[in-house]
Amino acid sequence: MLFQIFLVLQFIPMIWTAHQPPTLVLVPGAWHSPSHYSLLLAEIEKAGYPTSSARSPSCGSTDPYSQSVIGDAAFIRQNLLLPLINAGKDIVLVMHSYGGCPGAMAAKGLSKAEMPAASRKGGIIGLIFICAFVAQEGQSLIGSLPGKKLDPWVVDYGDGQLGLRDAKNVFYNDVSPQLASQAIIQLKNQSQNALETPSGPPAWSDSFYNGRRAYVVCTEDQAVPPIGQQLMIQHSGVKWDVANIPTGHSPFLSQPGSLAAYIMAEVAKFQGGASNPNQMLSISNTTEIPLGSAESSEPPNSALFSTVAVPSNLAAESGIASFSMGMESSNLIALLDLPADS
Repeated sequence: MLFQIFLVLQFIPMIWTAHQPPTLVLVPGAWHSPSHYSLLLAEIEKAGYPTSSARSPSCGSTDPYSQSVIGDAAFIRQNLLLPLINAGKDIVLVMHSYGGCPGAMAAKGLSKAEMPAASRKGGIIGLIFICAFVAQEGQSLIGSLPGKKLDPWVVDYGDGQLGLRDAKNVFYNDVSPQLASQAIIQLKNQSQNALETPSGPPAWSDSFYNGRRAYVVCTEDQAVPPIGQQLMIQHSGVKWDVANIPTGHSPFLSQPGSLAAYIMAEVAKFQGGASNPNQMLSISNTTEIPLGSAESSEPPNSALFSTVAVPSNLAAESGIASFSMGMESSNLIALLDLPADS
């Protein structure tokens, strides 16, 4: 009898691991912090998926010349990906804008298929790009831009730091004025060096991600033009699940529900291996009430941009946050115009 109990206890951790949902790790874009994605991450957590995110070292750095895309990738790998993989967790890596450059580098060699050889039970099972840069090896973000120069809305301070002008129309053109104002306040200077240094080998080109790589094209994007997003997909040389969402650069603020639904559908495919790499999807916003619409009498709450459950002493410098609802549920219900009993 004791031996039977012993066997059961040995198998419990294996059964628990097999049924755990994957963790969604989100890599923010340039100038952005995890707090900007609170609405999206809260929607994902509400569906039962743990999430984790961190501000890249090149964002808000006091030493911008020491930053690089490789440095951001190393930070993501060491502080977000490997701790979860070493704990036996599966990961879906979600990347926004510039985050596609260091995120894809950080993921290289960490796929679920490659981890048994390293005696690790966890691993990355899928990649999702949200209007993100699909950088080839040796290519920098700025090097991929027309004329290989910064856009007019980028402010070069001459000290290695980059700021923004007209962020409302560039990043948040379809976000409610109140919510956009809060988002703009939270933006930080971005290291120019990180946008100019070349990327290393990306994970998205690996065959493991056939049917496990997705791209959300934001068709009203004023920062990364939709045609540019489509060209990056076409020139990658691999097939993607592609979704067109009629939003600006920040669907995580203007359409968090629609975006979360798409992400969770992709995660289910990654888990089941049933993804069709030729599939073209379109996210409809007909059932989604945009934040700050006339039907909402509740103004965005300042608690939206408060991050919680900081898991490490790096949080003060890098904004690491593991989200378990970044606001009170009553505030979230008001922000999303959800029924009180949702």
